[in-house]
Amino acid sequence: RVPESLQHFATIIKLTPVSKHAGEAYFHLGNDAYGKEDFKAAAAAFQKAVELSKGNAKEELVIREKGLYKLGWTFYKQGEFAEANEEFNRQIEKSPNSTFAADGFFMRAESLFQLKKYDQAYKAFVAALPVVEGSETIDPKLVSLTHLHGAQAANMEKAFQSALDLATPLTEDEET
Repeated sequence: RVPESLQHFATIIKLTPVSKHAGEAYFHLGNDAYGKEDFKAAAAAFQKAVELSKGNAKEELVIREKGLYKLGWTFYKQGEFAEANEEFNRQIEKSPNSTFAADGFFMRAESLFQLKKYDQAYKAFVAALPVVEGSETIDPKLVSLTHLHGAQAANMEKAFQSALDLATPLTEDEET
């Protein structure tokens, strides 16, 4: 059984596919598909949400930012790391100080790490570190992962001192 709200969003899209509310409707349908792990359907809905939010100031701030973030995740979950990296790059470019910025910076670097593009991943983790460490909303585990994967990427690039510098905070006791 489809929840009533999803039926409502589908009706908005069917009756007014390019209305000022269609972007939000696509976003909610994308979230539903994402929750069901139907990442292809989610990606299509998020792409449409982002596309339709262009030029609509209110939706561009909310739907486009969240849409790009979720779109990046749909690609990441499917193992399409190059596409994920592209979407996280777009998210950061469009909303560098948003609620999802720290996670976007981390996921951009993580996507490059998964692609084994260690030179680019290392630079992306270094760029992500101050944003991730400065975030009040990010999971502390992502701070550790930023250090760990940054150190691993630096190590793969034979930047051993940088790898050590990135890894050292992981060995420090927080009590000292």
